[in-house]
Formats: sequence, structure tokens, C-alpha cells
Amino acid sequence: MARGVRIKGAKHTSKRQEKELIQNAIELAKEPDLLRPRCIGGCRRCHFDKTFKKIAGLSTIIDDPEKLIKAASRGSDSLVKAYAATVSLAAAGKIPYLATAKMPSGDISFAVRGKVGQDKLIGVQYFDDPDIRLLAYTDVSKRRKLRLYSLEDEVLCSDRAGIPAEYVEERIAASPYELEDGSCGHEVSGTLVLTYAGGEIRVLRDCAKDFNLFHHMIARMTSPDTLHEMNFYVIHSFHDFESPKLDDFLVDDDLREAYLKGRLSDRKLIDEVLKRRSQAMRRSGSAILIIGDKNYGKDIEAFLQDLRGSDEEKEVLRRFLENNFTAVMVKGDRCSEAISQLWEEHHEDLILAASSPEVLEEMGDVSKMNPVKAVQEAIMRQQAKGILADIPVFRNLGEVGGFADRLARAYKVGGPAAVKKVAESDTQGYRKRAVGLAFLRVAGESSNLWHYTSEEADFAVFLEDFARAMIDAKGEDYRDALANMIVASGSGEESPQS
Repeated sequence: MARGVRIKGAKHTSKRQEKELIQNAIELAKEPDLLRPRCIGGCRRCHFDKTFKKIAGLSTIIDDPEKLIKAASRGSDSLVKAYAATVSLAAAGKIPYLATAKMPSGDISFAVRGKVGQDKLIGVQYFDDPDIRLLAYTDVSKRRKLRLYSLEDEVLCSDRAGIPAEYVEERIAASPYELEDGSCGHEVSGTLVLTYAGGEIRVLRDCAKDFNLFHHMIARMTSPDTLHEMNFYVIHSFHDFESPKLDDFLVDDDLREAYLKGRLSDRKLIDEVLKRRSQAMRRSGSAILIIGDKNYGKDIEAFLQDLRGSDEEKEVLRRFLENNFTAVMVKGDRCSEAISQLWEEHHEDLILAASSPEVLEEMGDVSKMNPVKAVQEAIMRQQAKGILADIPVFRNLGEVGGFADRLARAYKVGGPAAVKKVAESDTQGYRKRAVGLAFLRVAGESSNLWHYTSEEADFAVFLEDFARAMIDAKGEDYRDALANMIVASGSGEESPQS
């Protein structure tokens, strides 16, 4: 709530404002206990007894505006003086001029009478406004260390710490959040938690709005130590999995101050805390695995089980984490996101987890490559080395022989799709086109037959058995199958030499 006001000056009173203020003054003149807070504490003696005894004594001059203004100018009890000044408006029946005060909620007009603080005058003259009325009690609240809570229809007073449940319920109901038992119903990372003696209020980041719930909750209360009455922290996953403590969720001092002063909304506070904690976790080098808002600690298997991706990608991550365990924190649940996150710092180790030092050397500088594609290529190259380990490597093959050799090796490593890629990469020459088509037919890839002439298609049918023999052959049998293909193609090239 506003703790003070700033006076802007006097102005002529509108009929509406005059009517409202005089009506409030009439009600207070008839029933001064409208100002009296209801006690919910354990005071031996009410701190307002003496004040309201003095207010009751003003009943003898309640119709005399001059005497009431004099009463509003002497004594030390500001609430008594503010009351006398206010009811003098009813006795006078008119208010020629009003002062205007600038408050956080906007400008407000009030009548200046007697020698009493402006905030006290405003608080009493607007005793029926739950957002303003506490201004009348700030002096006694500070002096007596009382807690005051402004509800829609009354003010509660206590000498004990502990926000009353009816106040909390009313403020939650007036907020933009739909909370049941103080919670939006979610228990995940990125949750703003407001604590008070009677319980907690929880708002998930996805439910959080551009709204400051803490300010809203304390707006109609005054306390010697507000943060003792209500405090806040943000729950997140970026902590030591083994033994998370409340200290892990405390908000940095600068963010705390900004939120307390209303410069940060609930959503921005949560986002900034999550951003800082995740950055700190990465910088710390702590071995921790997180998917979204779930913290897996060091459980690699559970982490991989909840990731979506190919078995090969999961195996690469498993090998990498077993040898280079570090923080991996992904928002989604895809292996590709985890690989991409690790790539900048660990690209070589990821390639080694996917293949071997030989493959890493063959691929050269992989740092600028697409992370997922680079890992897939490393896997393919490594698989190719195993598959082709018993296939001889030949020197000085001619164009047709070399093309047939590439086609056969492509099928052994990557199947029909790989054959199609190689066949379409070189379409020059009648014989090579026929050889390529022969391998495509064996592989079951016949979608683009219209690209070939009838002569090439007929020749490819003849070469199919030779292509199939190369695909099925191993070891020295592969040399013979390739030699037969070279002869059958009519290229006149020499037989393959190791």
C-alpha cells in the first residue's frame, strides 16, 4: 500500500467529490467505530481504547465545525485529530476547496483541516476504501508494532505475526490467478512460491503473468517487518540433485530488490532466476542431467530413457557421458537438442563417441558442421569401415569399374537410398548410366526409369545379375564379381588391381 502522499495543490471542489466526502463524514460522525479495527490478536489492552475514548468525547461538539477544527489542531493523537477534521466537514456542510495528492494508484482529492498529517486525513476521509484507509493507522502501527490488514469491509488488527486466512483468501480472489488451496495446480520447475505463516501460494511459470503477486498480497497490510510476514523464492531444477536446500531457491539480492519494488513481474522474476541458475550450473561444471523441469542428477540411463531419438544417437550420448560427464540441460526431450547443446565445447569427443580416431581424422574440422548431421556421418563412416572391412580396395579403376565399385559399396553401407544417391551423382555416358540403372533395379529403386533411354534400360536388365553378384560378394569373391561387371559392361577397362 502507499506509505505516503505528495501534495499537488488546491482546487475548487466538484459537487460529486463534495457530496462523497461529506457523506463519509456524516457516517463517521454518527458511528465513529467505523474507524476502529477489529482485534484478532492477543493484546492485554487494546491500543486503540484511549484513542476512541477521545473520539467519543468529541460527540459534545460534533455539530460545531469551528470547535472541531480546533480539536484537529491540538493534541498528539493523529487519528483523533484526523477524525475531528473529517467530521467538521459534515458540521460545515460544504467544502470550498480540496487538495490533491499524488499516490501510486493515481491522484486523490481530500479536504485539509486542522494540523494533522495529510496521509492521516486521507486515510480517515476515505475510511471506506480498502486500498487507502490504512494511511490513517501508520503512526500507531509503527509505534505499537501492530499488524493491520485491510479487507473489503473492515480492518483487522493484531499484535502477533501471521497473516489472517481471510485476508489471504480475499487478496488471492482479487488477483488474476485461479488458485485452488493457494496453488495453480502445477508442481514443476520455475514456480514462484510466496510463503507466510499459514501456508504458501504457488504460481507456475507457464501460469505466471505480467503481474506482481507479492505487491498485490501486501498492498492492503502494514507490518513492522513485512518480509517476516510474507516472503518468496523460486523453485527450479538447477540444483544439487542429491540434497537440494531452501538456499538453492533463494532469489539474488538485485532481483529480490527489483521484485520487492515492483519493477519485475512474476513472469520476469521466474524467467530471470531460471536463466541465472542454469548459467551458473553450466559454469560450475557440475555433473547434472535435466530435461525440461525434471532433474535426473547423475542417472544417465533414466535421462536417456526419457529422450526421444534413434538408438544410435542415444548410444553416442551414453558413451560421451560415461567418459565426459558434464551438465546437460535441455528444454525439450530430443537427443538432437542434447547433442547440439554439447557441440561447441565437445564436438570432437562426440565424434569419437560415435566412431573412432580414424574417422575423426578423416572428417577434419567438424566444429562448423551441423551437430546432428556430423554425428550421423561419423556413425555411417564407422559402420562402413566395419561392413567394408573384408572388401578389397582397388587402385587405378577405370570410370565404369570405379562407378560400379562405388555403387556396390554404397549399397552395402547405406542400402537403396545410398545407391540412388550415387547413381544420380554421375549420369554421364551410356555404359555408366546402364550400370547405375542395373544397381537401382537390384535395390528396388525404379521411380525414375523415365530418365533412361530404352537402350539403356535393356542394357541394365542384362547387367542386373552382375550388379547383384557384387552386392552379395565378400573378400576375393568381390574382386571377381567386379571384374565380371567390367567385362559385361563392354568398357574394355583393366581388371581390378589391389
